[in-house]
Amino acid sequence: SGKAQSNAVASSWALAEDMITLLSHPIGDGLTLIYSLGNNIVGVDMIGFTSQRASLNIVGDLHGALTPPNSDLILYSDDSGVYTMSLDFCSSSEELLPAPQTGIYQLRRANNDVVIISQINEDQTTTLGWAYLERRRFREVALPAGGESYGCDTGVDISPVANLLVVSGSNTDAACNRVPGLTVIDLEEDQVDRILTDVTAFNPVWSPDGSLIAFAMVDGEAANLYLINPDGSGLRALTSFTSGGINSLAWGQDNTLFYGRN
Repeated sequence: SGKAQSNAVASSWALAEDMITLLSHPIGDGLTLIYSLGNNIVGVDMIGFTSQRASLNIVGDLHGALTPPNSDLILYSDDSGVYTMSLDFCSSSEELLPAPQTGIYQLRRANNDVVIISQINEDQTTTLGWAYLERRRFREVALPAGGESYGCDTGVDISPVANLLVVSGSNTDAACNRVPGLTVIDLEEDQVDRILTDVTAFNPVWSPDGSLIAFAMVDGEAANLYLINPDGSGLRALTSFTSGGINSLAWGQDNTLFYGRN
């Protein structure tokens, strides 16, 4: 047995960084990376740098894959519906939801209780919905009073400690921008609170303990990072950029907040 050349290892990891969809939830102790590439789901052992492709019978196209935190499941969707599979890669897939009569299901986020799903209809309109991981039923997310749709939202996230969903939206004039700002929805009670309105917000993420929401908001020619309490109080800026954007946000389990800029 030999040892890979350092330039080959570097090239391999550079390729990994370019893969279309990286699933950002840690698995177990955070030593396994799960990502999707094309119509395949692959697991990488971050200690031994070995990879294994999941044995899946994908029907048509893969429309999303994710792993709930602290869970032993992978969720994925294809043209035939939404499925769950154990992370040991030895069990067969189980159907969670059959595909809608028209369109497809696209996975968005999940905690250990529910999964957030966008139904992409044949006319390219979107219906935001959710399902319990233990129940085979798609439910539409409750809308604000007078609302018809969340349209082309700019981000969603589900609290890790409660079935509270946050949805962000843009305040631009595009026809699909229906609910600008930030909206918090209690999925079980169908309670909807618009905690921030008439602004362009995006990429909301819950803190690990569910006490705060971090998000990006457009300020003139720039986007800055903000924190807000789930009830809409305590809005405060963390950055004061005068140009450029924020393209990703992630909370670490030690409460460190990471973000990327462009």
